[in-house]
Amino acid sequence: MQYNNVDWFKSKHGHEVGGFWVPRVTAITEIINKPALLKYYAQQESFEAAQALLRNSANWGTKTHAAIEQLLKGEEI
Repeated sequence: MQYNNVDWFKSKHGHEVGGFWVPRVTAITEIINKPALLKYYAQQESFEAAQALLRNSANWGTKTHAAIEQLLKGEEI
């Protein structure tokens, strides 16, 4: 992956918290080798079925993150 500049990298892979830049969890986990995914795909009935399950998990994770953020901000969930 080619990075345009430091500001672009920082905006794409992290965010500011209290004046400090911190990386996003997804940016960190994207660089980790995931050999268990091969076994996961082999156990599914098809690639499409595996992708559907992954999308469902990602959607659940997104909603969980949003709910926790609202909770921490004192907003109604």
